[in-house]
Amino acid sequence: MTEELETTIDRPKIRRPRPVLIVSEDSATLHKNLLQRLLLGLADNSISPVVVCPPQYKLDSVALPAVEIIRHPFFNIPFIFNNKNKQILLESISKLRPNIIHCLCPAKVSLTRNLSKALNLNYILSFNSLEKHCKTLEISAKRCSAFIMPTQNMVENFKRLYPSLADRVKHINVGTFAQNHVNCLKNLNQIVCMVTAIDTSHTEKIASMLSAIRHLAIDGYEFMLVIIASGKSELPLRKLIHELALVQTITIIPDTLPWQNILAVSDIFIQPTPDHSFNPMLIEAMGTGLAIAGCKGGADDLIIENETAVIFDPKDELSIYSSIQKLFNDRDFARKLAQNNQEIIRKHHSVSTMINETIDVYNSILSK
Repeated sequence: MTEELETTIDRPKIRRPRPVLIVSEDSATLHKNLLQRLLLGLADNSISPVVVCPPQYKLDSVALPAVEIIRHPFFNIPFIFNNKNKQILLESISKLRPNIIHCLCPAKVSLTRNLSKALNLNYILSFNSLEKHCKTLEISAKRCSAFIMPTQNMVENFKRLYPSLADRVKHINVGTFAQNHVNCLKNLNQIVCMVTAIDTSHTEKIASMLSAIRHLAIDGYEFMLVIIASGKSELPLRKLIHELALVQTITIIPDTLPWQNILAVSDIFIQPTPDHSFNPMLIEAMGTGLAIAGCKGGADDLIIENETAVIFDPKDELSIYSSIQKLFNDRDFARKLAQNNQEIIRKHHSVSTMINETIDVYNSILSK
């Protein structure tokens, strides 16, 4: 009995993770699903996170009673209240006694590094991009204990840029849910709905795709295209659509609207250009059971020719036309791609695995 008691006393005490999640504008909007699932998963594991988010974003719909929300900056007036905002943030976080910081976007790495130093806590940095600016990130080699990447392409890119930090890189696939059935291109009498996402700041990059869409319409294919648009102005995009006489064929919606509802009633998802940031719409489209047409390259490693998608050259109008036409003409093949996509999501992108692997990273850092 005495030996058992001594053994229990000598055993090191395991600290339950109490993370501070640093949320950026993108985390609260484009990656809202990921944030919601992460918060729910942590709560299911009896972990109560603290979320630091921009003041204008309403996270109440994705948060839970166990989640503490701190809005920063408290006084949203640049430069004038900087020091006061920092003081309020530090005091608010300190009261909640966290033991690790997790920055969900490199845009907030400077804030995370300052908090890490002030609170004497280690931090984790999640990457979602291959952008070159990551070469200049202010990373604390002492306090930054892990880097989480959602794709193997990002892992390899980061290791090339930071070979001395390669052993801290963790590859954790983004988790989502796969529908039980494939409904895309099921009804021959129904107009096909295609959906794509573009940054309106680079409308010129999708000129070939829109021209291919125009020729599909001219050749008698019946469809509609929904463009989920991000960027400051839609005017260049609308001008191009008008010039191609596609006003009756294309609908534009902002990415701030619930685009998941659009995916749920669509048939085909088009990735028109290589995306250097992780594209949450692509993985959601795969889980929903859409056929994919896209191009290789960029941050994602989900597009595999004739297994998960039909492939095209984003600068070649004929290549784009032929790929989309193949999905129209061979619906059994298109639906097979959609089934493959859902199976990949089930096997490699489950939400439970994402949550468990994230908690494992927290625990491994706290146990040191």
